Amino acid sequence: MKRLLLSSLLLVTLIHAPWRLMTLAVETLVLTPGPIRTTAVPDRYWETQALEMRLQRLGWAVEYVAHINIGDNRVYGITDYAAHTITIEQTLSWHDRFVTLAHEGGHVLQPWWVTRQQGEIFAESVAMLIARDGIREHARYLASYRMDLVWF
Repeated sequence: MKRLLLSSLLLVTLIHAPWRLMTLAVETLVLTPGPIRTTAVPDRYWETQALEMRLQRLGWAVEYVAHINIGDNRVYGITDYAAHTITIEQTLSWHDRFVTLAHEGGHVLQPWWVTRQQGEIFAESVAMLIARDGIREHARYLASYRMDLVWF
């Protein structure tokens, strides 16, 4: 029974994930780049905690801070490979924390040889697949990486 259930889950994933990724690629090609819209919905607390624990088991610390800036740009999360730390904006809703943590977790799993832009595409694709919250906002984020998406 377990084998049947696991093989069914794998089959659904193999069929479903490529279609979602293809839809993300198409949306990315047609949308105008823009800031990510955050939500005020206070859901996904437990999913955030579970994802945080999974990352901690992989040896990554997760911390929350008030504001994260890279140069003049405000960001929602950042992955520090040297310190094995993921930092997330603490003012985000639980849903947005979950999506941002999924994105930063994607950076943890990305291949070492990808460029920065390809790494963003990989991480946002992981976040879109894990979050299951619609494709449009993920595509808006990736729209500024269109050329890299075409060649990835």
